[in-house]
Amino acid sequence: MKVTVRLMGPYKQAAGISDDVELTLRRPDLGGVLAAIGERYPEAGRKLQPAPGRIEPAVRVVVNDVVVQGPTPEHSLKDGDRVAFVPIVGGGSAVR
Repeated sequence: MKVTVRLMGPYKQAAGISDDVELTLRRPDLGGVLAAIGERYPEAGRKLQPAPGRIEPAVRVVVNDVVVQGPTPEHSLKDGDRVAFVPIVGGGSAVR
């Protein structure tokens, strides 16, 4: 099964890539995506999955342009899906 993955921000930088990548998965779920990223881009894999079975809480997972609420490694995917890992951006201050 193949999916297209977009890494953004620090995940993209850790992987050292500039474009989306196509990954072949052993498992048809987010855990399979994380495993494939970890094999191909170890530093990015560690940032996205700091502990086994746990997706980094400061990342938004987007599948086919829809934000996955409460993503888990068991979240199922289909062949040809597009998966993006987007860091949560925060900060700034209120204008007074």
